[in-house]
Amino acid sequence: MEQIITLKSGVLEYPWIIRAYLLSRSETQGVELTPFMALRGNPHDYWFLDGDFIDRGEID
Repeated sequence: MEQIITLKSGVLEYPWIIRAYLLSRSETQGVELTPFMALRGNPHDYWFLDGDFIDRGEID
């Protein structure tokens, strides 16, 4: 988990999966997160990311 959070996992999509999870959880719990600095925008707008992989939300 630490490698993913520090952006050293080797899988570009993993941080985006964690980001989506945190955003979803914070919304359901009414918590306001500090804005993300490294992961901005919509991952589907980046040609080098696999949007379907991110949408599945699974980390191996």
